[in-house]
Amino acid sequence: MPPNPEGNARLTTVLRACQNVATIGTLVLFQLLHLQVCVWVFTSMNVSLKIIPNVLDLPFVSGSALFFLAFLASSSPMAVAIGVGWVLKERGQPRRYWVAFAGFISLYYVINLILLSYRVHRGFPFDFYLLWYNLGDAIETVRALSEYFDLLVLLLALVGILQFRGLLTIIEGSYASKKPIARRFLVCASLACVGSHGIFGNETIQSVLPLFARSSEAKSLYEKYYRESLALSKKTALARVPPQATENLFVVQLESVNSQLVNRTVTPRWLQLAADNGIMFPTIQGGAVITIRAQESILCSILPAVGLSTAASASLTEGLVCLPQLMKQLGYRTFFFHSFADIHFANTEPFMKRIGFDERHAADIMKPGDATLQWGYAEDIFYQRVFEYMENFRGQKVFVYIAVHSTNHYPFFDAEKVTAFPQWQQNLPYAKAASLRDRIANTTYLQDRTFGDMYDRWFAPKYADNSHMVVLGDHSWPIGNREDAKSNDHGAFQDNFVTSMALLPARRTKDQFVLGRTVNGYFSQLDFMPTILELFGVVGPKGFGRSFLHEARANPSHNQHPRCLVSVQPFSGSKIATVEYPVKHIYDIPQQQVTLFDLAKDPSEKSPVKISPIDTSELAKLRNCLSSLAAPL
Repeated sequence: MPPNPEGNARLTTVLRACQNVATIGTLVLFQLLHLQVCVWVFTSMNVSLKIIPNVLDLPFVSGSALFFLAFLASSSPMAVAIGVGWVLKERGQPRRYWVAFAGFISLYYVINLILLSYRVHRGFPFDFYLLWYNLGDAIETVRALSEYFDLLVLLLALVGILQFRGLLTIIEGSYASKKPIARRFLVCASLACVGSHGIFGNETIQSVLPLFARSSEAKSLYEKYYRESLALSKKTALARVPPQATENLFVVQLESVNSQLVNRTVTPRWLQLAADNGIMFPTIQGGAVITIRAQESILCSILPAVGLSTAASASLTEGLVCLPQLMKQLGYRTFFFHSFADIHFANTEPFMKRIGFDERHAADIMKPGDATLQWGYAEDIFYQRVFEYMENFRGQKVFVYIAVHSTNHYPFFDAEKVTAFPQWQQNLPYAKAASLRDRIANTTYLQDRTFGDMYDRWFAPKYADNSHMVVLGDHSWPIGNREDAKSNDHGAFQDNFVTSMALLPARRTKDQFVLGRTVNGYFSQLDFMPTILELFGVVGPKGFGRSFLHEARANPSHNQHPRCLVSVQPFSGSKIATVEYPVKHIYDIPQQQVTLFDLAKDPSEKSPVKISPIDTSELAKLRNCLSSLAAPL
């Protein structure tokens, strides 16, 4: 049969038209998805439309108007890309120019969709500081949170490519030949883009802007004292003391312990052990909001960094004199155990090595088949492996730091925890966890049960007579006391920081302590190292911290809130919180303002007493607080 060029050409035209229709149709579907997320954000988050910030607010807009404005905000960047492409083509510019611009806009849409979805899911905008300060761990963190991460990445890449192809199809279509349309279309699209984003704001720009915020005097002042805390640590020299203490030391660091959940219902084992064998400190002011930053204060008695973590920098950590090194000087062998399989996460292994831990272990002590969760090994089997390993060192003086992460970690109670701990499901505080508080309470309960079982099975029979144990939270986690504070990387409220601690002295030293006491004062994680040093007979070195061991003995302080406490939120735009109970100040670095709360009257921090600029008088208050921290250990 002879070839039919005309038929082939017609078929090719039809196929190309179908391809173009499919490509543009995909582009439209993506735009509808983006539009839906935009509308969802602006309605579910109750965002008022700010025409002129702080001057003219429109707290109520009809649904139709809201949808129309969201449509403009969602589609106008694409319209601008099309208009730019048409104008470039009209002027005879090389094709690579509009291809590059179409690629840029397509990438913008993918990023903006991610950021909008994050805001819907978490309830607040994404903070690029969270990514900036944790670049090395960002992918691993997201993978731990989502088992479909790789699939989502592929889908987003596909969406970006289809968006790009759809834009090119429209730019290179028949409308480009109509010269008057191109410029008019670009002008209209630009006005719509600027106007709609001026009203709604732009999620991508709003997320990135804090990275370029100018520094403030408050931040500079804090960093001055932060550097001073590092310098004091590096000058610390352990005074010669007789080896009067021979007890071992076990520190158990629990994950995300909110002090409000440390009660008979949620943490029965912890409180019972403290009542029978120790001293309870219900309110410990955490230094920061993630584990590694808390460990810097706990183990080294240094101020937490408001920028990149201290542990991330070899130059900052080199030379620090921290608790492991001082315990080594007292003749102890030091061990650090990490329940998350990757001990290099957040630069943990190099940091722990530099500050003096002889051995650092995670997955290497575990066995094939040991149960794992998203954030590490299940704590029951992890505790077992730790104590099995420590059998190799019976008879030696040891300092053992055990950090667990898996059970009470975000996203808290879910199907994974049900599967991991079926034996305790009937005893959960909340059989039907309906709120964030319920979910965190359930996993805090499970964490408490595994801790209690470890104490009974492994610690009490072999170590309790000649070993001190300290159990403490690394930081808190908001439990929904405020609508705008549901995650630890957002806000600088007490919900973010205040955790708890118990000291369980060795049985043979129990006569030195008032067992069963609950000390209700506020203390700081900065005070942990000097407290432990005094427990082992060491006093004298200077640093940013003060021992509160006397509170566990027969001569407690009558002043429950004797000093200023400091906590730092490095994310959420960077904030510095100071507490001189009941007065609390939150210094907001990007906003250049300070918020004052009265914690006695308003413990949930819902009604500020005052919001004012960070002026000279407020800087003086911050300076006085920071300068008061440097004290004899």
